[in-house]
Amino acid sequence: MTLKQGVSSQMVQVFPASPGVILTPDNKVFWKLQPAGTLQLTTDGGKKWKSLDTGANANLTTGFAPSSRVCWIAGKAGTLVLTTDRGGHWAAIATPITGDLGGVHAADAKHASIWDAAKQVSYETSDGGASWKQTGNQ
Repeated sequence: MTLKQGVSSQMVQVFPASPGVILTPDNKVFWKLQPAGTLQLTTDGGKKWKSLDTGANANLTTGFAPSSRVCWIAGKAGTLVLTTDRGGHWAAIATPITGDLGGVHAADAKHASIWDAAKQVSYETSDGGASWKQTGNQ
């Protein structure tokens, strides 16, 4: 495993194994999921954490951050939220899945895919969640 300069091997081992932690490519910004639509954000590799409210009412279960500013977070009852300004503002994204979301993967703030918890159906968007297209099963 190659480590980026300034990142300790302990940090790389601890955070990826932690449930509910969403890493970003820069290895300094992390999101930590909390109950009832809240989360914590660190911008210094975990030294200090700031609590944030996404506005979601459902529990958030997983997420994906393609950059240190963009983060998609999925949860129960089709809940999906997106930030493009490192948590300053959150947008609730309507999804075609009414059950629990099993995950989200994103390339950026416009392109993402989601799937249901049972991994029976998946969808993708290329316009930030304004529209969804069903894709093959995960």
